[in-house]
Amino acid sequence: MIEITEAEITKNWNYEKYNEPLVAIVCLTYNHELYLSDAIDGFLSQKTGFPFEVYIHDDCSTDKTRDILKQYKERFPNLIIPVYETENQFQKDYGSSMPLNRNFKARKYQAECEGDDYWTDPYKLQKQIDYMEEHEECSLTFTNGKRLDVLTNEYLPVFEEDELETSKENGIYDLNNFYLLKYPPTASHVYRRRCLEGVDDIMSSCRASDLRNRLFLMTKGYAYYFSEETCVYRINVKGSATTCWKKYDKLGQKDLCDDFIRIFDEIDGITDRNYTDSIWNVKKKYIQKMLGCGKLADISKNTDTRRVFREMSMFWKMRTVLKIMMPNSIYAWMYLRDK
Repeated sequence: MIEITEAEITKNWNYEKYNEPLVAIVCLTYNHELYLSDAIDGFLSQKTGFPFEVYIHDDCSTDKTRDILKQYKERFPNLIIPVYETENQFQKDYGSSMPLNRNFKARKYQAECEGDDYWTDPYKLQKQIDYMEEHEECSLTFTNGKRLDVLTNEYLPVFEEDELETSKENGIYDLNNFYLLKYPPTASHVYRRRCLEGVDDIMSSCRASDLRNRLFLMTKGYAYYFSEETCVYRINVKGSATTCWKKYDKLGQKDLCDDFIRIFDEIDGITDRNYTDSIWNVKKKYIQKMLGCGKLADISKNTDTRRVFREMSMFWKMRTVLKIMMPNSIYAWMYLRDK
Protein backbone atom coordinates (compact mmCIF):
# COMPACT_ATOMS: atom_id res chain seq x y z
CA MET A 1 0.00 0.00 0.00
CA ILE A 2 1.25 3.43 -0.93
CA GLU A 3 2.92 5.47 1.83
CA ILE A 4 0.93 8.68 1.56
CA THR A 5 -1.91 10.40 3.40
CA GLU A 6 -5.16 11.90 2.20
CA ALA A 7 -3.88 15.32 3.20
CA GLU A 8 -0.81 14.92 0.99
CA ILE A 9 -2.94 13.79 -1.96
CA THR A 10 -5.39 16.68 -1.67
CA LYS A 11 -3.04 19.49 -0.62
CA ASN A 12 -2.95 21.09 -4.10
CA TRP A 13 -6.64 20.71 -4.89
CA ASN A 14 -8.29 24.01 -5.77
CA TYR A 15 -11.49 23.88 -3.74
CA GLU A 16 -12.34 27.49 -4.61
CA LYS A 17 -12.59 26.56 -8.28
CA TYR A 18 -14.03 23.07 -7.80
CA ASN A 19 -16.71 22.52 -5.18
CA GLU A 20 -17.04 18.84 -6.11
CA PRO A 21 -14.80 16.18 -7.68
CA LEU A 22 -14.02 16.94 -11.31
CA VAL A 23 -13.13 13.35 -12.17
CA ALA A 24 -14.56 9.99 -11.16
CA ILE A 25 -12.01 7.21 -11.51
CA VAL A 26 -13.90 3.96 -12.09
CA CYS A 27 -12.21 0.62 -11.45
CA LEU A 28 -13.93 -2.72 -12.08
CA THR A 29 -12.35 -5.61 -10.20
CA TYR A 30 -12.86 -9.32 -9.68
CA ASN A 31 -10.41 -11.67 -7.95
CA HIS A 32 -7.55 -9.22 -8.37
CA GLU A 33 -5.87 -9.69 -5.00
CA LEU A 34 -2.47 -9.97 -6.70
CA TYR A 35 -2.90 -6.74 -8.65
CA LEU A 36 -5.41 -4.39 -7.03
CA SER A 37 -2.89 -2.55 -4.86
CA ASP A 38 -0.94 -1.53 -7.98
CA ALA A 39 -4.13 -0.08 -9.50
CA ILE A 40 -5.20 1.85 -6.39
CA ASP A 41 -1.70 3.12 -5.69
CA GLY A 42 -1.60 4.46 -9.25
CA PHE A 43 -4.83 6.39 -8.63
CA LEU A 44 -3.69 7.81 -5.31
CA SER A 45 -0.31 8.84 -6.78
CA GLN A 46 -1.97 11.30 -9.15
CA LYS A 47 -0.78 14.87 -8.68
CA THR A 48 -3.62 17.20 -9.64
CA GLY A 49 -4.93 20.68 -8.99
CA PHE A 50 -8.51 19.38 -8.98
CA PRO A 51 -10.38 16.92 -6.74
CA PHE A 52 -11.10 13.39 -7.85
CA GLU A 53 -12.75 10.33 -6.32
CA VAL A 54 -12.16 6.63 -6.83
CA TYR A 55 -15.03 4.16 -7.30
CA ILE A 56 -13.97 0.54 -7.07
CA HIS A 57 -16.60 -1.96 -8.15
CA ASP A 58 -15.97 -5.43 -6.72
CA ASP A 59 -17.94 -8.00 -8.70
CA CYS A 60 -18.36 -10.42 -5.80
CA SER A 61 -14.73 -11.57 -5.62
CA THR A 62 -13.98 -14.90 -3.97
CA ASP A 63 -10.35 -14.15 -3.06
CA LYS A 64 -8.93 -11.39 -0.82
CA THR A 65 -9.80 -8.54 -3.18
CA ARG A 66 -12.53 -7.25 -0.87
CA ASP A 67 -10.22 -7.36 2.17
CA ILE A 68 -7.64 -5.26 0.30
CA LEU A 69 -10.32 -2.80 -0.73
CA LYS A 70 -11.52 -2.44 2.86
CA GLN A 71 -7.97 -1.66 3.99
CA TYR A 72 -7.71 1.14 1.44
CA LYS A 73 -11.13 2.46 2.41
CA GLU A 74 -10.00 2.64 6.03
CA ARG A 75 -6.82 4.53 5.09
CA PHE A 76 -8.48 6.82 2.53
CA PRO A 77 -12.13 7.15 3.62
CA ASN A 78 -12.84 10.34 1.63
CA LEU A 79 -11.25 9.20 -1.63
CA ILE A 80 -12.06 5.50 -1.99
CA ILE A 81 -15.71 4.57 -2.63
CA PRO A 82 -16.24 0.79 -2.73
CA VAL A 83 -19.20 -0.71 -4.58
CA TYR A 84 -19.83 -4.30 -3.52
CA GLU A 85 -21.89 -6.76 -5.50
CA THR A 86 -23.60 -9.67 -3.74
CA GLU A 87 -23.91 -11.61 -7.00
CA ASN A 88 -21.37 -11.77 -9.81
CA GLN A 89 -22.76 -9.56 -12.57
CA PHE A 90 -20.35 -10.72 -15.28
CA GLN A 91 -21.45 -14.35 -14.94
CA LYS A 92 -25.08 -13.34 -14.50
CA ASP A 93 -25.15 -11.51 -17.81
CA TYR A 94 -22.06 -12.73 -19.66
CA GLY A 95 -21.44 -10.78 -22.79
CA SER A 96 -23.07 -7.57 -21.61
CA SER A 97 -21.15 -4.50 -20.60
CA MET A 98 -21.19 -3.37 -17.01
CA PRO A 99 -23.36 -0.24 -16.76
CA LEU A 100 -20.95 2.64 -16.33
CA ASN A 101 -23.30 4.45 -13.96
CA ARG A 102 -23.91 1.51 -11.62
CA ASN A 103 -23.74 3.28 -8.25
CA PHE A 104 -21.20 5.73 -9.66
CA LYS A 105 -21.94 9.42 -9.32
CA ALA A 106 -21.56 11.13 -12.68
CA ARG A 107 -18.83 13.75 -12.70
CA LYS A 108 -17.73 16.00 -15.54
CA TYR A 109 -15.02 13.53 -16.49
CA GLN A 110 -14.64 9.81 -16.03
CA ALA A 111 -11.39 7.82 -16.06
CA GLU A 112 -11.19 4.05 -16.32
CA CYS A 113 -8.77 1.37 -15.18
CA GLU A 114 -9.58 -2.23 -14.38
CA GLY A 115 -8.26 -3.82 -11.21
CA ASP A 116 -5.54 -5.84 -12.90
CA ASP A 117 -4.10 -2.83 -14.78
CA TYR A 118 -2.34 0.22 -13.35
CA TRP A 119 -1.17 3.77 -14.03
CA THR A 120 2.53 4.63 -14.13
CA ASP A 121 2.50 8.41 -14.68
CA PRO A 122 1.55 10.57 -11.66
CA TYR A 123 0.59 13.44 -14.00
CA LYS A 124 -1.59 11.31 -16.28
CA LEU A 125 -4.92 12.76 -15.15
CA GLN A 126 -3.67 16.34 -14.99
CA LYS A 127 -2.32 16.26 -18.56
CA GLN A 128 -5.46 14.71 -20.00
CA ILE A 129 -7.86 16.99 -18.11
CA ASP A 130 -5.83 20.09 -18.98
CA TYR A 131 -6.22 19.28 -22.66
CA MET A 132 -9.95 18.58 -22.41
CA GLU A 133 -10.63 21.71 -20.38
CA GLU A 134 -9.00 23.75 -23.15
CA HIS A 135 -10.71 21.88 -26.02
CA GLU A 136 -14.45 21.59 -25.51
CA GLU A 137 -14.90 19.61 -28.73
CA CYS A 138 -12.67 16.80 -27.43
CA SER A 139 -14.83 14.01 -26.01
CA LEU A 140 -12.07 11.51 -25.17
CA THR A 141 -8.36 11.35 -24.47
CA PHE A 142 -6.21 8.24 -24.39
CA THR A 143 -2.50 7.45 -24.18
CA ASN A 144 0.18 4.96 -25.01
CA GLY A 145 1.09 2.20 -22.60
CA LYS A 146 2.63 -1.23 -22.19
CA ARG A 147 1.27 -4.75 -22.06
CA LEU A 148 2.58 -6.99 -19.28
CA ASP A 149 2.30 -10.74 -19.83
CA VAL A 150 1.78 -12.20 -16.35
CA LEU A 151 2.90 -15.65 -17.57
CA THR A 152 6.32 -14.49 -18.77
CA ASN A 153 6.65 -11.17 -16.90
CA GLU A 154 7.55 -9.61 -20.25
CA TYR A 155 6.64 -6.03 -21.18
CA LEU A 156 5.35 -5.61 -24.72
CA PRO A 157 4.09 -2.68 -26.84
CA VAL A 158 0.37 -2.12 -26.41
CA PHE A 159 -0.11 -1.46 -30.13
CA GLU A 160 0.32 -3.85 -33.04
CA GLU A 161 3.49 -3.81 -35.12
CA ASP A 162 1.91 -1.86 -37.98
CA GLU A 163 0.74 0.81 -35.51
CA LEU A 164 4.02 1.41 -33.67
CA GLU A 165 5.29 4.24 -35.87
CA THR A 166 1.96 6.07 -35.65
CA SER A 167 1.88 5.60 -31.87
CA LYS A 168 5.05 7.68 -31.44
CA GLU A 169 3.25 10.95 -32.21
CA ASN A 170 0.50 12.84 -30.39
CA GLY A 171 -2.54 13.42 -32.52
CA ILE A 172 -6.26 13.81 -33.11
CA TYR A 173 -8.34 10.74 -33.87
CA ASP A 174 -11.93 10.46 -35.00
CA LEU A 175 -14.03 8.08 -37.06
CA ASN A 176 -12.05 9.00 -40.17
CA ASN A 177 -8.77 7.59 -38.88
CA PHE A 178 -9.46 5.61 -35.68
CA TYR A 179 -8.20 2.44 -37.37
CA LEU A 180 -4.63 3.80 -37.28
CA LEU A 181 -4.62 3.08 -33.52
CA LYS A 182 -7.39 0.54 -33.19
CA TYR A 183 -7.21 -0.60 -29.57
CA PRO A 184 -5.53 1.87 -27.19
CA PRO A 185 -5.42 0.70 -23.57
CA THR A 186 -8.73 1.16 -21.75
CA ALA A 187 -6.72 2.05 -18.65
CA SER A 188 -5.72 5.26 -20.42
CA HIS A 189 -9.25 6.49 -21.20
CA VAL A 190 -10.53 9.78 -19.81
CA TYR A 191 -13.75 11.16 -21.31
CA ARG A 192 -16.57 13.65 -20.86
CA ARG A 193 -19.29 11.79 -19.01
CA ARG A 194 -22.12 13.63 -20.77
CA CYS A 195 -20.85 12.45 -24.15
CA LEU A 196 -21.48 8.83 -23.19
CA GLU A 197 -25.02 9.37 -21.92
CA GLY A 198 -27.55 7.19 -23.69
CA VAL A 199 -25.05 4.74 -25.18
CA ASP A 200 -26.86 1.77 -23.60
CA ASP A 201 -30.14 2.91 -25.15
CA ILE A 202 -28.70 3.56 -28.61
CA MET A 203 -26.27 0.64 -28.94
CA SER A 204 -26.38 -3.04 -28.06
CA SER A 205 -24.61 -4.37 -25.00
CA CYS A 206 -21.51 -6.36 -25.85
CA ARG A 207 -18.35 -7.87 -24.45
CA ALA A 208 -16.15 -5.25 -26.13
CA SER A 209 -17.79 -2.35 -24.31
CA ASP A 210 -14.55 -0.33 -24.27
CA LEU A 211 -14.42 -0.39 -28.08
CA ARG A 212 -18.13 0.39 -28.32
CA ASN A 213 -17.84 3.32 -25.94
CA ARG A 214 -14.71 4.70 -27.58
CA LEU A 215 -16.34 4.73 -31.02
CA PHE A 216 -19.56 6.19 -29.60
CA LEU A 217 -17.58 9.00 -27.94
CA MET A 218 -16.07 9.78 -31.34
CA THR A 219 -19.57 10.42 -32.66
CA LYS A 220 -19.78 13.25 -30.10
CA GLY A 221 -16.43 14.85 -30.82
CA TYR A 222 -12.84 13.84 -31.42
CA ALA A 223 -10.29 11.90 -29.39
CA TYR A 224 -6.84 13.19 -28.55
CA TYR A 225 -3.94 10.77 -28.21
CA PHE A 226 -0.88 11.28 -26.00
CA SER A 227 2.12 9.23 -27.11
CA GLU A 228 3.51 9.08 -23.56
CA GLU A 229 3.22 5.71 -21.84
CA THR A 230 1.05 6.25 -18.77
CA CYS A 231 -0.31 2.80 -17.93
CA VAL A 232 0.23 -0.96 -17.99
CA TYR A 233 -2.31 -3.44 -19.31
CA ARG A 234 -1.83 -6.95 -17.96
CA ILE A 235 -2.57 -9.87 -20.28
CA ASN A 236 -3.16 -13.56 -19.58
CA VAL A 237 -4.63 -12.77 -16.17
CA LYS A 238 -6.63 -15.76 -14.94
CA GLY A 239 -10.35 -15.05 -15.00
CA SER A 240 -10.12 -11.73 -16.85
CA ALA A 241 -12.67 -10.97 -19.56
CA THR A 242 -10.14 -11.12 -22.38
CA THR A 243 -8.73 -14.39 -21.07
CA CYS A 244 -12.24 -15.83 -20.94
CA TRP A 245 -12.67 -14.81 -24.59
CA LYS A 246 -9.77 -17.06 -25.57
CA LYS A 247 -11.90 -20.10 -26.07
CA TYR A 248 -10.25 -21.78 -28.99
CA ASP A 249 -13.42 -23.24 -30.43
CA LYS A 250 -15.22 -22.18 -33.56
CA LEU A 251 -18.49 -21.22 -31.92
CA GLY A 252 -16.85 -19.07 -29.23
CA GLN A 253 -14.71 -17.21 -31.73
CA LYS A 254 -17.60 -16.75 -34.14
CA ASP A 255 -19.77 -15.24 -31.40
CA LEU A 256 -16.97 -12.86 -30.46
CA CYS A 257 -16.44 -11.78 -34.07
CA ASP A 258 -20.18 -11.25 -34.48
CA ASP A 259 -20.05 -8.96 -31.43
CA PHE A 260 -17.38 -6.77 -33.01
CA ILE A 261 -19.09 -6.72 -36.41
CA ARG A 262 -22.34 -5.61 -34.79
CA ILE A 263 -20.55 -2.72 -33.05
CA PHE A 264 -19.17 -1.47 -36.35
CA ASP A 265 -22.54 -1.82 -38.07
CA GLU A 266 -24.29 0.15 -35.34
CA ILE A 267 -21.71 2.95 -35.39
CA ASP A 268 -22.03 3.05 -39.19
CA GLY A 269 -25.80 3.46 -38.83
CA ILE A 270 -25.58 6.09 -36.09
CA THR A 271 -23.33 8.23 -38.27
CA ASP A 272 -25.54 7.89 -41.40
CA ARG A 273 -22.86 5.90 -43.24
CA ASN A 274 -20.52 8.87 -43.32
CA TYR A 275 -17.53 6.78 -42.16
CA THR A 276 -18.24 3.50 -43.91
CA ASP A 277 -14.85 3.30 -45.61
CA SER A 278 -12.81 3.77 -42.43
CA ILE A 279 -15.06 1.44 -40.44
CA TRP A 280 -14.70 -1.17 -43.17
CA ASN A 281 -10.90 -1.13 -42.68
CA VAL A 282 -11.38 -2.87 -39.33
CA LYS A 283 -14.71 -4.59 -39.79
CA LYS A 284 -13.55 -6.67 -42.76
CA LYS A 285 -10.85 -8.34 -40.64
CA TYR A 286 -13.47 -9.61 -38.21
CA ILE A 287 -15.66 -10.82 -41.07
CA GLN A 288 -12.72 -12.76 -42.51
CA LYS A 289 -12.02 -14.31 -39.12
CA MET A 290 -15.72 -15.05 -38.58
CA LEU A 291 -15.95 -16.87 -41.91
CA GLY A 292 -13.15 -19.21 -40.88
CA CYS A 293 -15.00 -20.36 -37.77
CA GLY A 294 -18.52 -20.48 -39.22
CA LYS A 295 -20.25 -22.48 -41.90
CA LEU A 296 -19.92 -22.57 -45.66
CA ALA A 297 -23.32 -20.87 -45.93
CA ASP A 298 -21.89 -17.84 -44.09
CA ILE A 299 -19.77 -16.98 -47.13
CA SER A 300 -22.86 -15.97 -49.09
CA LYS A 301 -24.79 -14.74 -46.05
CA ASN A 302 -24.87 -11.07 -47.05
CA THR A 303 -23.17 -8.43 -49.19
CA ASP A 304 -20.32 -7.92 -46.69
CA THR A 305 -19.40 -11.60 -46.36
CA ARG A 306 -19.53 -12.10 -50.13
CA ARG A 307 -17.31 -9.05 -50.63
CA VAL A 308 -14.72 -10.17 -48.07
CA PHE A 309 -14.51 -13.67 -49.53
CA ARG A 310 -14.35 -12.34 -53.08
CA GLU A 311 -11.46 -10.02 -52.22
CA MET A 312 -9.42 -12.75 -50.50
CA SER A 313 -6.42 -14.21 -52.28
CA MET A 314 -6.77 -17.80 -53.47
CA PHE A 315 -4.56 -18.90 -50.57
CA TRP A 316 -6.86 -17.29 -47.98
CA LYS A 317 -9.98 -18.61 -49.69
CA MET A 318 -8.63 -22.14 -49.46
CA ARG A 319 -7.47 -21.58 -45.90
CA THR A 320 -10.89 -20.24 -44.89
CA VAL A 321 -12.74 -23.21 -46.39
CA LEU A 322 -10.31 -25.63 -44.71
CA LYS A 323 -10.90 -23.96 -41.35
CA ILE A 324 -14.64 -24.34 -41.81
CA MET A 325 -14.29 -28.04 -42.63
CA MET A 326 -11.67 -29.03 -40.07
CA PRO A 327 -12.38 -30.47 -36.59
CA ASN A 328 -12.38 -28.03 -33.70
CA SER A 329 -9.15 -29.46 -32.23
CA ILE A 330 -7.18 -28.61 -35.38
CA TYR A 331 -8.85 -25.20 -35.59
CA ALA A 332 -7.65 -24.49 -32.03
CA TRP A 333 -4.08 -25.40 -33.00
CA MET A 334 -4.19 -23.08 -36.02
CA TYR A 335 -5.71 -20.29 -33.92
CA LEU A 336 -2.93 -20.50 -31.35
CA ARG A 337 -0.26 -20.60 -34.04
CA ASP A 338 -1.67 -17.46 -35.66
CA LYS A 339 -1.73 -15.48 -32.39
